[in-house]
Amino acid sequence: MESITGRRPLLNALPRGLSRADWWGLAIGTAMLASVVAIDVSQGRSDAIVAVFVIAPFVPAALGSVFATVVIGVLTVAAAVVSGSWDMNFGAPGYWIRNVEVVVGAAFALVAAVARDRARVSSRRLAVLDSVGAIADGSLPLAETIERVTEGIVPVAADMCMIDAIHERRVTRAAVRVHGRPNAAEIEERLRRRPPSVPASFVAGERAWMRIAHFRRRVDTEDLRRMAEGPEDLRFLESLNPRSLITAAMTARGRSLGTLTLVTAWSKRRYTTDDVRFAQVLANRIALALDNAGLFSDLESVERRLDAVMSLLDEAVVVHGPSGDLLYGNDAAARWLDFDSAEAMLDSGLEGLFARFRMWTEAGELLDAEKIAARIGAGVLPRRALVRLELIAGQGERWVLLSSEPIRGPDGRLLYAVTTAEDVTELKRSEFAQQLLARTGELLGSSIDYRQTVRAVPQIAVPGFADWCSVNVPSPDGRLEQVAIAHSDPDKLGLVSELRERYPVFVDEPGGIGEIIRSGEPLFLPEISPQTLAAGARDADHLRLLEGVDMGSALAVPMSAGAKTLGVLVFVNDRGSRAFDRDDLAVAVEIGRRAGLAAENARLAEEQATVARVLQRGLRPPELPDMRGFRLATMYRPAGEVNEVGGDFYDAFEIDGGWMAVVGDVTGRGAAAASLTALARYTIRTAGMLTGNPSLAASIVDESLKRLHDLALCSAVILVIPDSDADPADLSLIVAGHPLPLLVHGGSITEVGQTGPLLGAPGKPDWTASSVELEGGDQLVLYTDGVTEACGVSGRFGEERLRDAIASEPDPGSVVAALESALGSFAAGTPEDDAAVLALMRSAEDRKMDASEGAATRTAAASGAG
Repeated sequence: MESITGRRPLLNALPRGLSRADWWGLAIGTAMLASVVAIDVSQGRSDAIVAVFVIAPFVPAALGSVFATVVIGVLTVAAAVVSGSWDMNFGAPGYWIRNVEVVVGAAFALVAAVARDRARVSSRRLAVLDSVGAIADGSLPLAETIERVTEGIVPVAADMCMIDAIHERRVTRAAVRVHGRPNAAEIEERLRRRPPSVPASFVAGERAWMRIAHFRRRVDTEDLRRMAEGPEDLRFLESLNPRSLITAAMTARGRSLGTLTLVTAWSKRRYTTDDVRFAQVLANRIALALDNAGLFSDLESVERRLDAVMSLLDEAVVVHGPSGDLLYGNDAAARWLDFDSAEAMLDSGLEGLFARFRMWTEAGELLDAEKIAARIGAGVLPRRALVRLELIAGQGERWVLLSSEPIRGPDGRLLYAVTTAEDVTELKRSEFAQQLLARTGELLGSSIDYRQTVRAVPQIAVPGFADWCSVNVPSPDGRLEQVAIAHSDPDKLGLVSELRERYPVFVDEPGGIGEIIRSGEPLFLPEISPQTLAAGARDADHLRLLEGVDMGSALAVPMSAGAKTLGVLVFVNDRGSRAFDRDDLAVAVEIGRRAGLAAENARLAEEQATVARVLQRGLRPPELPDMRGFRLATMYRPAGEVNEVGGDFYDAFEIDGGWMAVVGDVTGRGAAAASLTALARYTIRTAGMLTGNPSLAASIVDESLKRLHDLALCSAVILVIPDSDADPADLSLIVAGHPLPLLVHGGSITEVGQTGPLLGAPGKPDWTASSVELEGGDQLVLYTDGVTEACGVSGRFGEERLRDAIASEPDPGSVVAALESALGSFAAGTPEDDAAVLALMRSAEDRKMDASEGAATRTAAASGAG
């Protein structure tokens, strides 16, 4: 799977169909490796050639094939490891050194392959933008412009591409391009005939939503049903098997021209959030190209009626003479640069013109006005350049797309040059807003830590969206606590913090951000005047601090999750920065909504984890009792990433004449199973301590489970351990639908006990007690099926692996450690089922120690009596 942004995860780099680079990489790499191995084998004991094995994976890496590099790299490492069999140097220092060299070399080859692959994809993306830019000057007719644009997009960025024009809420399909299927022409024709499936928000022309692309990472059957015009159309859409979809608005010069839709299907690619941002930029660039295609027709008539036509244009247009002098400027250019009229602009000349503003490149480099004027005078003009323009005398900024066209005479001499300045501020801000919202949306899945999520919000907004941003959350005492803040000027952070500390804000205060908590409505201050500050100041010091913060414009929006307002996000731009507008307010409200959802999700996750920990502490047994003459160890692994409780349990407690131990497993897992776990464990403990009879304890649990409304089942092994010096010790147990315990005796492992019905199963139960003799050093291992049913890459863990893990372990602690290690290395990902183990060993040494301590106690008592 390969996204158009060039990100290609390693696991997704294993395609079902191999590319030409993959085949060549595999063929040449394998041949190279085979040749070097053959030479090494022919040399007998000479091991000098092993290190040369690493050349093989660099062959597919040079071709940019990640898949082939991985395969050849693994084969190379395997060949280096096996080379010790013919070089006769297994275990020798040189053997290990050369193997390490081969592994490191193979890793470098993989890194090189990934870099080469990403560079190739990145170049394809740039090629798409270049292809659009090459025709964006309006030199081609509109129909040919559309044709060239779609040819550049497919198949680099999509398997299917649709361009739809929208005018007065009517959608017209303008172009379709399909690639990669034998019947591509038939699919194109079918897509042209069917009504376009454009989201309603784009058709309605809602400005706030036009900035946000429609993105479906995974297109499912329900999506296709919504788009289908009927059963036959649904079958057609299903036959395409679309996997991922992006629809982005095409806007230029403040108006929407339509939408660009990109779809992946048979290439098996899936789009990412980076692809969404790229698609939005691409859509807007295409909109400029299409709009300029129409504008070029107007420019042809300018040669006949130049003054009349240019005076009607909304774009700023200036004309320079061959020496760089300013010959013409329309009214739009005069308004842009804050001149009273076009005549006043002409009278100011180039020097007066450049004295009005500063310009920066898209990368942030300040452009020198004198050099720009010199280039204009020399006739060296940028065909297209995107710059950021800021008026020196005014406020705010604009993003401008400059396009210059030299007009030459028959002899090639420069007559004059026409430069148009197109305001693409809305485009750039839309692009940034899309990126900002995408980054905010990533918070929803990035962290389950509430505090970390809240602290991340201001970092996203500053400095691109606002000069500073703060998160304010109600505290128990009614204050609005400023829990996170970011400022583009670190020196002002102390001043902002001092302002809040000395003059706290309360939720019940009339007006201000406290009102936002109560009402859930945003606050919009496009301009904060000195009068506004004075009206809101509590005293002279407060006013001084407010003036020092230098606020020029502000937005305050609720950080909400549904109908619940969690806090307030405050965005502030300093005086001298651009003022916020209604579009910014819409973006800020959406940021608040997404941030609120992220914070609420993180808070709920923390609460869930806390509840799970509390349940776990309550459901796990207390410290196990000391059993004279026995050693005991346990293991517990709950299923789930957050849940620490489940359906498996164990317990051990003292009864008359000894101890009782139990291992059980109730149906289900997680919190639902935890309630049954508590019922079963505590019932067995109570009945066992009162009666000491395992069968009676099992019967009481069985009746309790049957009294529940829903079918509740539990398997268990109940073991009675005598407090006796007899050797061997005679233990008794019953098994209720549970895996039979394993007896480890003298290196052999056998199952013990007799299986009886499950606890809670219909019918009248009957359990037969079995006797087990434990000699010194013998171990009895009780376990749940979560051990043997654990999933790994190679299938289930199984009883054979269980037996292998415990066969040679000398004591219960080692048994549990070995099982935990084996399960940890075998299981893939999060366990699917809970697992519990209880290991018990008869210990002659412990009995002797207990006996000697008892004798010493009796001797001391006799001495004291004497």
